[in-house]
Amino acid sequence: MKLENGQSILFTGDSITDCERVYPIGANAGLGEGYVAFVDSLLAARYPERYIRVFNTGVAGNTIIDLDWRWQRDVLRLAPDWLSVMIGINDVWR
Repeated sequence: MKLENGQSILFTGDSITDCERVYPIGANAGLGEGYVAFVDSLLAARYPERYIRVFNTGVAGNTIIDLDWRWQRDVLRLAPDWLSVMIGINDVWR
């Protein structure tokens, strides 16, 4: 696996990523009830010897333009080692 001990992975996007996460970012490891929490649990179960920090900065209802506006605060500021972006469904239907 490429994720190494002490690294971080950040998930950002829209409601599919948000899934009722806790604000602010990282508060009580509130990753929501969706795929981000699932990935975190899977990593902990499969690699219990590794400390991998998982962040969720998804925001329900966001479009690609919204993500651009918050890119510095929600992605670059946290300086993740790995990044997953899932956004676009709100752009399609609007």
